[in-house]
Amino acid sequence: MSSETPDSRRRSRWSLLAGVVFALATAAFVFLWQGSYGSGIERLIGRGVGALGFGILWVLGAVFLLIGALRARRKKWTTPWPLVPVLLALTSPLLVWWLGAVRATPERLVRAAEQGDVATVVRCLRRGIDPDATYRELQGFGGAGESPTALQVAALSGRTEIVQVLIQHGADLERIDGNLRPSLDRAVAAGHVGTVLAFLSAGAAPTPVTNAGKGTDPRSSIGVAIDAAHTADDYRLEDMLTLLIAHGADPTEPGLLRAALWMNNAAHVDVYLALAGEEATMLERAIVSGPVSGPVVGPVVGPGKRALELHAAGSPYEDAELLHLAARYGNAELARGLLESGLSTEAPWRVYIGTVRPLHHAVTCGQAELVQVLLDAGADPTHSRGGWGNSLHRASYAGHVEAVRVLLDHGVGIDTPVSPTDARTPLFCAAQGGSLEVVELLLERGADPGPVDGHNMNAAQWATRFGHEAVAKRLASAR
Repeated sequence: MSSETPDSRRRSRWSLLAGVVFALATAAFVFLWQGSYGSGIERLIGRGVGALGFGILWVLGAVFLLIGALRARRKKWTTPWPLVPVLLALTSPLLVWWLGAVRATPERLVRAAEQGDVATVVRCLRRGIDPDATYRELQGFGGAGESPTALQVAALSGRTEIVQVLIQHGADLERIDGNLRPSLDRAVAAGHVGTVLAFLSAGAAPTPVTNAGKGTDPRSSIGVAIDAAHTADDYRLEDMLTLLIAHGADPTEPGLLRAALWMNNAAHVDVYLALAGEEATMLERAIVSGPVSGPVVGPVVGPGKRALELHAAGSPYEDAELLHLAARYGNAELARGLLESGLSTEAPWRVYIGTVRPLHHAVTCGQAELVQVLLDAGADPTHSRGGWGNSLHRASYAGHVEAVRVLLDHGVGIDTPVSPTDARTPLFCAAQGGSLEVVELLLERGADPGPVDGHNMNAAQWATRFGHEAVAKRLASAR
């Protein structure tokens, strides 16, 4: 038989009512804390107030629970009513939190797409969230201040399955971001071949070169791939280009061949020229000293002379640009022909006005023969490009020992600092680059391993910092 009195039952009912109010207040604070809307300071204040209120109520609820438990034990209550309110209050935030974790909002859709959470993406779409909804707190994600969609985020993150789900639910394949690029080109730029295949299989078309006007990005999808491969040696260019070309992209559009020649990875250049086709790339193949292409009348000529003939017949390249390219690819015959026609060894190309010279390209790419050709024609090896130093600094850092040897034989100063404010000598650059062979050559020719730079570090210490232990030991022993 219950030992509760009418007064205790009345207190229990009032306790239950107070607990319900307590629980609702706690839930409100949790919703405020976990709120997904508002912008900037409003969101920050809302979350701060919500977290603070939730914390205070949680502590009060725990104290109330403890007191209730002690009273229940002392009075030996036989019904749990005094404890139900606080239990409800303390467990309701967990319920609200769970509801917040699964509720559908544009933010959750975009965030889930970014994180690869397929289940949450599907849940949001089934609950009616527009597949093209944007999330403004990622503003600037696409450039020009535009908020990204889930498809744009998934494309850049390489979430192929989510891309497929979003497309199946009607996401706009052609929607452009703040840089005026469609989602396909996001995946192309990031090198996600599988994701690109998903777009193309769903009917997306590679972007052609455009002249849409001021503020637009005129690159085609292939141009985006070339730029990405220029900065990433592990970019799967052949797979990417094969996909794009198979779906209608034109690798010979204006400007693409030029852009391909300036890629840092020679293997990528070969891949591009092969996919673009021999007929369309005769001049470019000749520039990079490839096999002679096209019909040849009379005696067989070398690729350098062939390039000169094709250039003379009409090409999109300026003479100065050809000299820079000849220096990059070691095409001595092409360089000699251009210099004999009166082109200066210091000829700037419009992209590198006032900074890079053909000799800089030759030493950076390790083209020792071109270094000699340019020096014989009067190139200035002491010309400095800001923090890069002169040609000897660049060759030493790149580890091209034969180019370094040619420059030293020409009389370039072996202990010349990078600039009046940068005391690093070529030996410092070789130490940072990690070439033991170049370090040995510089020491053999009399380089001083003792000086320190503005960081109060010598060449051996720089080698250690860059992880070149063998170079550091050799420099330390030479002091």
